[in-house]
Amino acid sequence: MTRSEFETAANRVKWIGMPILSCVLLLNLVYIHFIFIWLQAHHILGPPAPGQPKPDGWDGLRFGAEISLIVCPPLGISLWLCCSLTNRFFGLRCPHCQRYVTLRCMPEIVLESGRCPFCKEKLFEGGDEI
Repeated sequence: MTRSEFETAANRVKWIGMPILSCVLLLNLVYIHFIFIWLQAHHILGPPAPGQPKPDGWDGLRFGAEISLIVCPPLGISLWLCCSLTNRFFGLRCPHCQRYVTLRCMPEIVLESGRCPFCKEKLFEGGDEI
């Protein structure tokens, strides 16, 4: 691998991965928005109906925990999938340790040193010696 190949791959991950990540974040925000619309439509979120007991603090805590269990797993899974698939299809692996070196680690550091940040083996010539 040469320095220019690594720069091309790092830019490809950045310019393809970031719009994909932005779209995934936008879809997750729409998902969260529709969950809250559904909750308001079913009078789960909002003032209690007439004749219903007024909720205390524990009800709010329980409700918050339930909402976080509904919202957080899809959000986390979709962000993880987005990052890992972008890295898998557009990133580069270290030829020595087979770990991805374009998205997770800072490409600027790899370009500066010319070495893999995980196994410290040389990836290309032209980096500063450590």
